Amino acid sequence: CTPTGTVTFFDQGIAIGGATLDANGTAAITLSNLAIGTHNITASYNSDSNFAFSISPQIVHTVLTNSTT
Repeated sequence: CTPTGTVTFFDQGIAIGGATLDANGTAAITLSNLAIGTHNITASYNSDSNFAFSISPQIVHTVLTNSTT
């Protein structure tokens, strides 16, 4: 059974986007609008009838420069 539903992504506790899980049970967003610096990113799975709500471990994402292309 594959999870369905949505995932919300957070930067230091502030929601920065969401995505619907695909047929493989994965979700992703583009982080192109993050400011230069270090960001603590987490994701929360919003549950479905078979899988419970959960929060991912934190990852540290560092933006070194803003791209204009």
